[in-house]
Amino acid sequence: MTSRVKAPTIVRPAGCQHQPWAKWQGRLASPTPVFSVGEWAQVKTPRRGVWEESLDLIQLLVSGLANGCVYGLIALGFVLIYKATEAVNFAQGDFMMLGAFLCLGFTNDAYLGLNFWLAVSLAIIIMAIFGYLFDRTVLRYMFGQSQVSIVVLTIALGFILRFAAGAIWGHEPVSLESPFVGREARLGGVVLGAEEVTIIVVTVVLTLGLFLFFSKTRLGVAMQAASQNQLAAYYMGIPVKRIQSLVWGLSGAVAAVAGILFASKGAIE
Repeated sequence: MTSRVKAPTIVRPAGCQHQPWAKWQGRLASPTPVFSVGEWAQVKTPRRGVWEESLDLIQLLVSGLANGCVYGLIALGFVLIYKATEAVNFAQGDFMMLGAFLCLGFTNDAYLGLNFWLAVSLAIIIMAIFGYLFDRTVLRYMFGQSQVSIVVLTIALGFILRFAAGAIWGHEPVSLESPFVGREARLGGVVLGAEEVTIIVVTVVLTLGLFLFFSKTRLGVAMQAASQNQLAAYYMGIPVKRIQSLVWGLSGAVAAVAGILFASKGAIE
């Protein structure tokens, strides 16, 4: 007499009603079910609210605005030199790089270890003097030459500055020891990096200060006159050559500020 054993009744999972049972039966036998990518895509994940997505968008906008402010300061240095001398300084980005490395060398503990604000002031002053002396000692003797020769000269200057920076500070990424690193500014539910807020505030203050300088001071008005018509400014008694040197110095200082702000966001090389 043969006895028949009734097969056990297996309850299918709720999510398996529309799947072939053979596929699910093998997976239930294993201790850890394995799902394909397509099946994981069917799993419903909790959707983020509109408020959280808006906060992320604001943070991205602020970060992009901070980067744009740095590039805007570089462009400001280009415009200052071009309007005053009708020359294009292709070494403006290298001015920015040198200003950042000077501040890094002054303030990092691995080098001089000075106070951060003292290091910032020294870097800006040195870059202003460098720009002024470059015009007085080099560009002054290029007077009357074509613009192409000045372009080639500034490109060569950029190569020299990059080589000098690599020889002094190396070619590995280094970070500026800034007091803003790791700090956050909270505006409501938005969490912003302190360095990004600082970049935006400094750019606005610097732009406003330059506007007042060019519109309210005697030297600023003289720079405007020399940039609009050098011959007429010369006949009016304005020392055009000295004004051009001062513009190069001002451009070097602006480039140093841009470099320091850029270095405060991360490593530079």
